[in-house]
Amino acid sequence: MQLLRVDRSMVLRRLLGAVFALYSVAALAADGGVSGRDRGAVALPAFPRPAGLLPVPLDLPDFHFKLFIDPASLSVDNGVVRYTVVLTSPSGARNVFYEGVNCITGRYTRYAYGASDGHFARFPDARWKRIFDNGDGRYRYQFYNFFLCNPTAGALPRHQILQRIRYQSR
Repeated sequence: MQLLRVDRSMVLRRLLGAVFALYSVAALAADGGVSGRDRGAVALPAFPRPAGLLPVPLDLPDFHFKLFIDPASLSVDNGVVRYTVVLTSPSGARNVFYEGVNCITGRYTRYAYGASDGHFARFPDARWKRIFDNGDGRYRYQFYNFFLCNPTAGALPRHQILQRIRYQSR
């Protein structure tokens, strides 16, 4: 009977290979499950019309922007809620973004921004980032927690998101 000899370097190589494979899967999940190539496939909505914007009720101290979404751009697909958001400063300056929130991973991305000529321009290599309750993007934290997602079930249906925004039912 011959004893099985263990080649430590081979075991170490296989272990490192498995760790690398798990890291790759985790990196994909951290990117919202969407690679840079797939992000370009996301169709951009029509540029929002001011008359069609829906105000979003936020309770954020020291957040001086008025926030609106374009209901026509709101979509829910595979746990990701996509929408056009318009932030208006007290002086009237407008920032327009087409964003996505992944309700499963708690991450967001910006697909495009509103150009001054009234159309969207894609961000060249937007990354999925964690949603935090601080800074200028903290409105997303309230979006995620109170309007777009159910913490235990993922993305809410489109009609329920609109209902929550219209009637402030958190």
